[in-house]
Amino acid sequence: MSTAAPLLRERLGADAIDATNVYRYSAAGVLPACVLQPATIAEVVDAVGAARGAGLAVIPVGQGTHLDIGHPPRRYDAALDSLSHAEGLKFQGPPELARSARLHLALVLTKSGSFERAITVLTELTLLHKKAPDSAVAAGIAGLRQPWLPFEVPEASRDLVFQLGDAMASAMEKDYKEATQKFEAALQQYPQEPNVHFRFGAFLNIQDSARGVEEIRKAVELAPDHVPALVGLTVMSLKREELDTALEYGERAVKAGPGDFSTHIALGRALLAKENPARAAAELEMAVKLAPASPEARFSLASAYSRLGRKEESARELTEFKRLQRLEK
Repeated sequence: MSTAAPLLRERLGADAIDATNVYRYSAAGVLPACVLQPATIAEVVDAVGAARGAGLAVIPVGQGTHLDIGHPPRRYDAALDSLSHAEGLKFQGPPELARSARLHLALVLTKSGSFERAITVLTELTLLHKKAPDSAVAAGIAGLRQPWLPFEVPEASRDLVFQLGDAMASAMEKDYKEATQKFEAALQQYPQEPNVHFRFGAFLNIQDSARGVEEIRKAVELAPDHVPALVGLTVMSLKREELDTALEYGERAVKAGPGDFSTHIALGRALLAKENPARAAAELEMAVKLAPASPEARFSLASAYSRLGRKEESARELTEFKRLQRLEK
């Protein structure tokens, strides 16, 4: 922390460093290393780069309108990189800062289109810190699979976002009775919204798998290219040993989302179940190409190679699977 100010002063100049007002910006009793007042977009970029070099997080304050650019600069890639690093460190720090970091990671993931991962982060946040309006809204946006920040939600969608998010937040807290009631209320008001059916079905799969499948099928009826619903139906069909149905949904998932690694895993598993390891290996190789850090993809590919008698390649993938699993713990 002590080296941050000189590094930033060298990069930005002394006028950009405000050393007198750090107490105004404390968070949970933790003082910032320094407070910056960049005057241009270039200085904002320099500040983010210098903070990264010093191993510091950047917390924007204010709306940035004094830069005469209309809106604050949005470097979501840099934010995602920094917040993902904090996630890897298990969000160490005061609880208030840890909660804020998790929430902002979820928002940036949603903005970048990683909706399922955002929901995973919000589930962890809710279990640790209990549900709150801001995290419920974030859940609703991710649940609708829209790349919005909260202030970007169209007025016509705000009630839907809140209702879905509130139901998802109750599910995240494992209040199954309340979650069921809230999902049903949301469905009554928005029966044509496929993502409400999908989220309710995913929730019900824990409690009532038959009804869960029914709701997810409704999502696919309303949105035939709904990739998570197609993947979910593939996995559910495999569990129910409905192999032809699993293969059908898996094929549809890959067609709808060829760039989504989860579709190739789902189809690869269906092909393995149908005793077609050669084609399964091709699908799972694509999954690994798209997501080399996915333990699930590596393990499934190891299984396919094993079925084909490709022992060395199977052992290699299994070793990588174990390495990636250790990193997740």
